[in-house]
Amino acid sequence: YTKTCFNDDLTNPKTTELCRHSMYFCFKNSWIAGGVERIKRGCSFTPQEIKYKGKYIYCRTRDNRNA
Repeated sequence: YTKTCFNDDLTNPKTTELCRHSMYFCFKNSWIAGGVERIKRGCSFTPQEIKYKGKYIYCRTRDNRNA
């Protein structure tokens, strides 16, 4: 199960809830590794964090193998 949980709209000054359930981890597409990179558990991001991490962020359970 994979859910795209952010887009490139960074105009909201409030913290963005990407993955609302604590069992989910956040992943982002990583062109460097040719795959995905786990970046956070819980998944609340400020716009600044999202800009730094990249806009293609996903919610996945447990780890990438279970996506």
